[in-house]
Amino acid sequence: MALDLKTQLSALSIDELKELAGTTAVDTAACTSKEDFVEVLAKNGVVPRPPSLERLLSVMKLKDLRDLAGRHGVDVSKLRKKRDIAEALVTNSRAQSIYDEVRPELEAVATAPLVTPNLPPMADADADILLYASKNVEVDLGRSEDLLDQARMRFEERNFERSIGAADEAAGLIRANADALQRSAWAYAILSCQRLIEDCGKAGREVDDAAALLLEAKQAFRTNTLGSRLDLLARLQEVSRNLYSQEMQRSRAEIYRVQEMIGNATNMGANVVLPDELLNRARDALRRNDPLLALQLSGEADRLSVDTLRARVKEIEDAIPLTAAMITEARNVGADVGEADRWLEKAKVAAAGREHVLAGELVKRAERSAMQSQHHQIEKAMELRRRQVEKAQAVIDAVEPLIEEAEDFDIDVMEASTLLRQARDVLSKGDYVNGTVYARNAAEVARRLEPKLVEERSKRGILKPEKGVCGSCGSTRLTFADDGTGKCVDCGREFRWRVPTSLWERFVTALRD
Repeated sequence: MALDLKTQLSALSIDELKELAGTTAVDTAACTSKEDFVEVLAKNGVVPRPPSLERLLSVMKLKDLRDLAGRHGVDVSKLRKKRDIAEALVTNSRAQSIYDEVRPELEAVATAPLVTPNLPPMADADADILLYASKNVEVDLGRSEDLLDQARMRFEERNFERSIGAADEAAGLIRANADALQRSAWAYAILSCQRLIEDCGKAGREVDDAAALLLEAKQAFRTNTLGSRLDLLARLQEVSRNLYSQEMQRSRAEIYRVQEMIGNATNMGANVVLPDELLNRARDALRRNDPLLALQLSGEADRLSVDTLRARVKEIEDAIPLTAAMITEARNVGADVGEADRWLEKAKVAAAGREHVLAGELVKRAERSAMQSQHHQIEKAMELRRRQVEKAQAVIDAVEPLIEEAEDFDIDVMEASTLLRQARDVLSKGDYVNGTVYARNAAEVARRLEPKLVEERSKRGILKPEKGVCGSCGSTRLTFADDGTGKCVDCGREFRWRVPTSLWERFVTALRD
């Protein structure tokens, strides 16, 4: 039973395991890896929740999905992709009856760990030995040329008898070399087809027919009958190329889809450095004719883009109550916050309608309006003013090292530096409203420098730490961000793991150069 429970838990992602642990009283604070979560939850007898309809449908074949839709009267005739059909079934009013039907049959499959697809047999031991021997054969054409030169010279010398002997020996050697060259070419063709079929099979393609054709070609090669069955080799090459072409098209389509998702996340202001980097690696893999790796990398980029998008949506949604609290504070000191209230209400409506880009902009307007109202009540709200000044100064302090580091790497920081200087100047005059606006503008511009910083750090061998110890509480549960900051999960202490190069280090580097 414990083994079965561990198997079920291992099928879940680490995010799903954390969510499951959050619904129980099990202490998972010391768990850092997926294996730790599985061990602790299994030990405490925590059973995974029944799989969702989406998870059940994801393991069904396209034909079975269409049959399921037909049984429940869902029109999917215009849908071609498995994902679209599954979404239509999930959002249909009969989703509960669909769930009740598929759960008994597919629950075990959906909760089982993912396994590598089983490939059909493609090995022929005797033929494989001959194929690799023919592939690696070295043909000496120089001896044939030497014999022909001797035949030519003997002929010019009117030594016809020796010319005949040299010519006959050259002809025999050429015939032997031609046969070896032909078998070498066939070996490369057959082995290349085998690699294509294996890669497509690992990616989940149906390759049984292609594998049978491959074995037939290997047998013909082994029995020296391939020369009279060149149509067999042509069919094998055509099938292999078609499989490969379909896999390349699928990988390319997946990359385009993920690229569109990352673009949407970028439009919402999400940090897409990591998913964009993974997608670039997927493109490189596709250019290297490795569609399997391209699919894996684009899938990981898809997952990260979804996570960053969710984080950005949560950030926008969390900004609404924070702005509401700011408006309440302004109202408490007698400020006129009518306009800010109107912007905030519009932001709430936009967030409820899942128009998060608009909601984010409206929240910013509400926040600015509230800050302007506070400015008129600065005499009556000195404590509020102090907190806002500290907040703006914190933004400046957080952005300044990032800009200095970028400047050390010879990255163009003119816009960010100008905004930061304006933020300092305005803040020093006591105008915390515009100071905060300039500081945040500087922060937004500086955030766009992060991808270049990450790239430059990588070139210089500067890697983001993966672990460390908190200097305050001694905890090892630390998080590290691309902007050079870090935070302790346990005590909340913030620190910088990456600081700009000192003047002395710059001087030493200049001397070395």
